[in-house]
Amino acid sequence: RVRCAEDADAFYPRIELGTTSSFQELEPWAQNALLYLSDDYFNKRQDTLWRENARRTLPALTECTGQLVCGEDLGMVPQCVQPVLEDLGILGLRIQRMPHFPGLDGEFGAPSTYAYDTVCSPSCHDTNTTRAWYEADEARRCRFAASALEMRGGVFPSPPAYRAEHVEPGSSSNAFAPPKDGVHVQRQGDAQGRRRGSIDDASARRPSVDCGGHETGRRESVNYDETADPEKEPPGVPPAKCEPRVMRAIIRQHMASPSALAIFPMQDLLALNNLYAQRPASEETINDPTNNKHYWRFRLHLRLEDLLSNHEWLADIKQLVDEAGRNPSEFFAHAGGH
Repeated sequence: RVRCAEDADAFYPRIELGTTSSFQELEPWAQNALLYLSDDYFNKRQDTLWRENARRTLPALTECTGQLVCGEDLGMVPQCVQPVLEDLGILGLRIQRMPHFPGLDGEFGAPSTYAYDTVCSPSCHDTNTTRAWYEADEARRCRFAASALEMRGGVFPSPPAYRAEHVEPGSSSNAFAPPKDGVHVQRQGDAQGRRRGSIDDASARRPSVDCGGHETGRRESVNYDETADPEKEPPGVPPAKCEPRVMRAIIRQHMASPSALAIFPMQDLLALNNLYAQRPASEETINDPTNNKHYWRFRLHLRLEDLLSNHEWLADIKQLVDEAGRNPSEFFAHAGGH
């Protein structure tokens, strides 16, 4: 708890008070009472204040720019945030390791369930890179590879074609044929489909499994081939290093998601090529919010001219974009025929 500066007899509950050693020493009734007060303070009591402030200040920001605005709705998110973002047309942010609906998503978010009005990414400026995160914890790596990436027999399957483009009614954009690679991109004219909400279906959920194919108790929200039997074909042991094939599987999932935008930190794209993944992953973090001496210290260790001349790496990225139907030139080429 933190003492109130204006009232010596008043205290504020500290964030994550349930994780402190002093909390563990309390009797159950006291723990429950403090957790109730903490939940009420952070998630309920301030809701009206946050909502009114947001409706007063956010329109001033969104109306002064022609750019898309994205809310960083991660971490401790009051219940009023989602309805306000929807009403103001502000995109939400989805980071796979920080599931937006922990009770539903389990340990990892499922890109296939992201709503259209979101921006998705495997990592961001305030987290360590995907490569560093993947390599840091062996047990978590096994769970992630088996449950989130659906690895079977050491192989990462291609994500199913579940991405959909939503357009405003009257835009003269009709459904077009899928690209030659067979990934179908369905365009819908229902603007209401943009409203945030999980498109997950309970039938598409399965137990989270570890490297040996054993259930861990958590449940993950994923799409998968029902003909694959986890008991007959265990996941296998994922690579200890975030090899290009691992990063490719992660990026393909996000590219195929229904999110309006899929944005990737440069460090994640560099990990698609072994040549660019030699630098210690711990040195690639942009910002560490828990360390006030580590602020935006990352500097790219490669020349842009060298990256632009690596046609193999660029072609790899282009293929990922094309197969997900996210290539603007392909999009307008199809749309122009209607």
